[in-house]
Amino acid sequence: MQHYNKNSAKGTWLYSNKEWIADIDKYATTPNNDLGGKPSKLVSVRPNAQGDVKVSGNKAELKGSQSYTRDFGKAVQQLLDEHRDDIREDVLCLRAEARAAGPFTAPALPKAQRDFWASSGIPDVIDYLMS
Repeated sequence: MQHYNKNSAKGTWLYSNKEWIADIDKYATTPNNDLGGKPSKLVSVRPNAQGDVKVSGNKAELKGSQSYTRDFGKAVQQLLDEHRDDIREDVLCLRAEARAAGPFTAPALPKAQRDFWASSGIPDVIDYLMS
């Protein structure tokens, strides 16, 4: 998040099978990572009494590093808006492939797992994608 207005030792790496994901760098709000402060220290590395190197995490800083900044959210929105037609084309292709494959029958799950997935909203998402 260091390029999206957050003092963090973490960089921003996005993974996708679409090359245009790298275009998100165009929307960086702090491209030189110049936030006027020191990045947070996420881990400490020190030798123990036997001379072995030990690494431990700074729990508070690690927890704080998990959040996304508003600037990053705006960058994602701009990137998706820029590539809306590509995304729409992919969705249409996936829907066509799903229809061609025919109905999907999930394997039977124990009741506890069925209840978990039913409450997750995933069935609604699948129904939407199939429509």
